[in-house]
Amino acid sequence: MSYLMQTPKLVAATGGGGGVERFWTTDDFSRSSAWTAGGYVLVLSATPDDDDAVLVNFNNGNLMKGIDYSISGNLITMLFAFDPVDAGIAAALTQVKFRQI
Repeated sequence: MSYLMQTPKLVAATGGGGGVERFWTTDDFSRSSAWTAGGYVLVLSATPDDDDAVLVNFNNGNLMKGIDYSISGNLITMLFAFDPVDAGIAAALTQVKFRQI
């Protein structure tokens, strides 16, 4: 499920007006089966406007790009192995917030 939040236009600090409309999207993912490192790929509903404008939350913990996940276009690949059963939970919950134009 995606949510769309519109933020105010960003106005240039030196005058000139303009600005760009920025939208934040949240995609939620759930997986109840185990995966190996690189074996779980999330397909985002849109492509982020910048790889650094992505926040990935895994079971209420923030992940780090390049260590915990990689991103290419609208694909996020988990770089770690996880088994919800071993962790004693019904499913691994991942929330991705990202900015798009």
